[in-house]
Amino acid sequence: MSNKVIIGDEPEIKEDKKPSTPKIEGAFKRLSDIDFKLNPNQLIGQMPFILFCFGLIMVLIWSSHNNDNLNKKIDKLTKENKELRNQYIINLSEIMNASRQSNIAEKLKEFNSQGKRTKDTDYVKEAVIPPTKITIE
Repeated sequence: MSNKVIIGDEPEIKEDKKPSTPKIEGAFKRLSDIDFKLNPNQLIGQMPFILFCFGLIMVLIWSSHNNDNLNKKIDKLTKENKELRNQYIINLSEIMNASRQSNIAEKLKEFNSQGKRTKDTDYVKEAVIPPTKITIE
């Protein structure tokens, strides 16, 4: 403020002070003025924070390692699941093929031709008449 003599009710003139540097430049200047030289007392004072950061880094490494192993297991189980599904479909088609009436009749003919006749196999014959629906009134 300049030296002025104010007489009476004259309003005081305020000068607008503008910052000499913008905010970003001021932030960079404050960061560059930091002194990184630590004495042993300051280092001991910062030890809990350093150990906390080290612990967080160890948890991060453990977590990423655990996720990698989990992804490997998921891939392995997905492949095994696909193989088992394929095997199931193959076995199901073989069972359906073996349980057809024509295939069973051929197996019975082979069984009877080998001379392994028993009392029960003499009565097993292929059905010539198609099945009919029985209705009771």
